[in-house]
Amino acid sequence: MRGFCRTSRIRRPANVRNLRRVRSMLSEVVDQIIERGREEGLEQGLRQKARETARRMLAKGYAIDDVAEVTGLEVGEVRLLAKNLDSGGE
Repeated sequence: MRGFCRTSRIRRPANVRNLRRVRSMLSEVVDQIIERGREEGLEQGLRQKARETARRMLAKGYAIDDVAEVTGLEVGEVRLLAKNLDSGGE
């Protein structure tokens, strides 16, 4: 019974240690993916808001160049938005 009283360091199998490392790495990757998703979602939301503002400005008769300058959208994209408004599109 002497062996049971002796304190000894229990060695964990290598696969358990590896699993913990993998779990830690996966957790980091998931956190990075979530953060990237947030950033992309924010960018998409800001871009959508700029398009909505551009549509309203175009509907009020603002010049395409002015709309592009104010919203930060490319002139070509503003022209496309204007064309869609003229044709009854979105």
